[in-house]
Amino acid sequence: MQNKFDLDNQSFFGKGVEFWLGMIVSFDEQRSQVSGESGWGWRYKVRIIGDYSDNDSVEDKDVHTAVALLPSTSGTGGAGRSSTVKLTQGDVVFGAFLVPNNGFPVILGALGRTPDSAKKAAENGDSKLAPKSGMTKEKEAGLTESQEFTGQSTVETPKLKSTGEQGSGKTKSTPTGDGGESENKGLEKVEGGLDKENSVDALPEPSRIKKVDQPVGFTDKATEDLEVGETNQEVLQGIENERALLDGQEPRKIEVSKTKKKPNLLSTDTGNARKDNRNARLNAAALKDRYGGTGYPITIGDKFYQPWDPGYADAINTATVIPAANEFADDGTSSWDDYSF
Repeated sequence: MQNKFDLDNQSFFGKGVEFWLGMIVSFDEQRSQVSGESGWGWRYKVRIIGDYSDNDSVEDKDVHTAVALLPSTSGTGGAGRSSTVKLTQGDVVFGAFLVPNNGFPVILGALGRTPDSAKKAAENGDSKLAPKSGMTKEKEAGLTESQEFTGQSTVETPKLKSTGEQGSGKTKSTPTGDGGESENKGLEKVEGGLDKENSVDALPEPSRIKKVDQPVGFTDKATEDLEVGETNQEVLQGIENERALLDGQEPRKIEVSKTKKKPNLLSTDTGNARKDNRNARLNAAALKDRYGGTGYPITIGDKFYQPWDPGYADAINTATVIPAANEFADDGTSSWDDYSF
């Protein structure tokens, strides 16, 4: 009969949680899980020290399968938030059993590799718990990744030798292809090729001003006085500053054109009434988008306004009757000229 002490030691998340150290076995023995073909979560087969040894007959494919616990900064996959667990074969990991009888092993962390790991792997030969490379058929060593260790001693990167051999350049032609016969060896034909063009500050500074066409609703009003649909220099500058910040660039000063650039309009004098009417509608849509209002000209009293004329917006606001687009017949028998106020 089990006493109270034994029951406490075996309870779920109880006082008897057992910690362990182990090594992740070869990925070849857990291919279906680590390849993502089947299985779930971030799980690795681990040869736990004490439960297994170099002398046992347990194959790598039959050892414990442990779940890697994730830090709160990693994300669980919810709302698309996740990151990759960077464990590989041969890593020595630290974990615990969360249920009695060595059940549900979880990986809590890992011990960093040292520069001596590769040497020890060679010395220990085929030992089941010997250090082994983390490289696999899918993950081959790059320029520096053959140095499999971490710590205060940083990875060494390749350097150029000061005594390296230099080519004579005799087998290469000049950039201009003139055989180097001219005084400057043909470099006067290449922008930046002469010494005087390579001096400090030789290249002009990029423009710090961003010129923009005057948008619809642009006004000189203070920002706090703006109404719906209106904008000003300060608002446009704020949009540019935010864009530059997101793109990692230096913001440029916004310079708004004093006049609105008239869009390219289609011809309404083609000799084909139906085509002229269609083009007039397309022109009106473009002018409406650029200047507001209806996009059509308007007459107030004895004053005629085109969409790009000063006072057009006020004239539109003054009008009491605005014809709908469908009042213009496809045969061109009705036009905006029929409407005045």
